[in-house]
Amino acid sequence: MKRKNIFLGALLIAVIAVFVWDLLIHLFFSEPFETIGYFLGKFTLYFVFSFFFLAFFKKPKFLGVLIFAVATAGIWGIYYNILPLITGFVPFGIPLSEIIVLNVQNIFFSGFFFGIVHWIGFIMGYYVTAKLIIE
Repeated sequence: MKRKNIFLGALLIAVIAVFVWDLLIHLFFSEPFETIGYFLGKFTLYFVFSFFFLAFFKKPKFLGVLIFAVATAGIWGIYYNILPLITGFVPFGIPLSEIIVLNVQNIFFSGFFFGIVHWIGFIMGYYVTAKLIIE
């Protein structure tokens, strides 16, 4: 894949995963609504990881996409959810323990729910990008 296409592909994956999928999930299924910093930080991470993913894996099988989705979401989860539990520093203002998902306020449920949501966002972003740019 050409470098220009890798850049555009990574941009599209990050936009779909964060500014379409994740934003809609937060809008309809959780409260309070996440901050702009949250979405920008996550977009940056997803863009960088998507860029490397597209640069090194030409036509990955589903398992490869899933592994990269879990790794990307996992790193975000560690940074945004686990480090604040350990250090007390919340990078964007809303700790996971204060987020209500599907009318449930439970840190483990919220973490599990959004972990899966973030995997799906990356996977969905990749396959849409694969149809539009890669093929």
